[in-house]
Amino acid sequence: MTAVIQAALNGTMMGAMYGLTALGLTLIFGVMKVVNFAHGSLLMVGMFSAYWLIRLTGIHPYLALVIVPPVLFVFGYYLQDVVIKPVFKAEGQVREPLTVIIVTTGVWYVLDNLALMLFGAEYRTVRTAISNKSFALGQYIISFLSG
Repeated sequence: MTAVIQAALNGTMMGAMYGLTALGLTLIFGVMKVVNFAHGSLLMVGMFSAYWLIRLTGIHPYLALVIVPPVLFVFGYYLQDVVIKPVFKAEGQVREPLTVIIVTTGVWYVLDNLALMLFGAEYRTVRTAISNKSFALGQYIISFLSG
């Protein structure tokens, strides 16, 4: 029974991570009316940016959390301005243009395959102060989500 409760606690923590990702998708669709299939790929770009910033410069991983988001904000802004906005202008007043779905799917494929070509498919991690740590909640052990 302990294993079931422990698995449920760890599953809840993993589900919270997926929930945050889904919240980002909902926010994008709710505000901009864009079904962004490239959302996960943009998260991957952010993770690779943080990884290589830490790896090449040796800065602290938590400092990368301050540097990477503004850079990716600019990247996302220009992606919106150069790729998605012209599609909306071409579609006119269509509420949910199918073309935007196709364009974001194309961005998804391009970003994923570009990352595969540049970095390969190897698993990478960044070690932090809480990497490979866990804490006890009574008799249950909860591990932190890390690579």
